[in-house]
Amino acid sequence: MANKKEVHKVAKSFLRSMGGSIKFIDLRYYLEKTGWKVYLYNGINETGDSILKDMKLETYAMSLHSFLYCQGSYRLIFIRCQESEQEALYHLLHEIAHIQLGHVNYRLEFVPATDQIEVEAQQFVQYALTH
Repeated sequence: MANKKEVHKVAKSFLRSMGGSIKFIDLRYYLEKTGWKVYLYNGINETGDSILKDMKLETYAMSLHSFLYCQGSYRLIFIRCQESEQEALYHLLHEIAHIQLGHVNYRLEFVPATDQIEVEAQQFVQYALTH
């Protein structure tokens, strides 16, 4: 992607497809319609916690606010639910940004984070939250 103008164009198109709504519940519904499952986790008793335990990712997850996981037919997004509602929205939008910007490699379990893709995801989120 590489430039801010292109990132904003993708974000604008996404917002249009959502009818301008960026509520957590609407974004989650959108993701589930497109084959992604969204799980909350907190290290105690959320549904996402048992899935993370089965996948042996609890320690990894607790060091993050959110992350994507792809393997085979799995398309999973994990959001730490200890965040405030606004922070949870930000992190869900951040993961959507990675999907919309083509940062997801469906052949790998994890896409290595680089400074460039993180900057692009942040630019997408900032545009989405301010327009």
